[in-house]
Amino acid sequence: MLEKIRSLGRTLKREVTLYQLLLQDQRTPILARFLLLLAVGYLLLPFDLIPDFIPVIGQLDDALIVPGLVLCAFKLIPAALIEECRLTIAESPVYVEMSRTETCARAGWWGEVGPTKSQTLRILAVLSMLGMLGFGYWWGQTLKPVGMIRAQLRAIEEGEYWRAYNYLSATAKENLCFDEFVALIQENSVVMEPRDSTFLSRNVDGATAIMSGVLEGYSEHVSDVRYVLVKEDDQWKITSFEWGTPRPYGQEKGHIRQSLL
Repeated sequence: MLEKIRSLGRTLKREVTLYQLLLQDQRTPILARFLLLLAVGYLLLPFDLIPDFIPVIGQLDDALIVPGLVLCAFKLIPAALIEECRLTIAESPVYVEMSRTETCARAGWWGEVGPTKSQTLRILAVLSMLGMLGFGYWWGQTLKPVGMIRAQLRAIEEGEYWRAYNYLSATAKENLCFDEFVALIQENSVVMEPRDSTFLSRNVDGATAIMSGVLEGYSEHVSDVRYVLVKEDDQWKITSFEWGTPRPYGQEKGHIRQSLL
């Protein structure tokens, strides 16, 4: 398995070299060169075209868009030219001087002159799967903090304010007494009767989590919210929250004025 991983790393490095050769070759169609440059340029962008807070798509854009651009480019490039560039790479000193073990591993896993088109697809599939696994791990880390927030909202909706208050951390309770907590709830009609909640912005860093989103009330109003949670005795607790002034659904976001720090 370790040898296969090393072989995959060498192959990926060789693929990057292949893209460079294709970009430099005048026989590569202009559109194909543009797609390859676009793929490389997208990786170097300081921002994502699809924001990360969009579930699933926002986390997988790099794993899907870049391979897609490369595949489209390869469909436009003559197969003979791609094979010629692969042979050039295989005959270069860097790869000729590979040890016999590495060469055998490469020949057994990828063939004599590097990955074929189907094997390139395998590489891209592996990268996409790794991206999905990474997203799944990140999403799983956010489930418990969001679950704690929604548990507090359910308690508020059911009128069990003491239970909702106990979802606060010890530090939060020192800064906000129960009566003040109830007063904040009663000032916000959406928080008093939350119908649904959406948290698109999620960030978990060790024992701290920051969740931002929108609460929907039964009165067709919404409230922008932000929660900060910390772990106490291996349980997530709400250490601060911000509830925005209720606004009609579809209206631009207003200022968040109610907060516990």
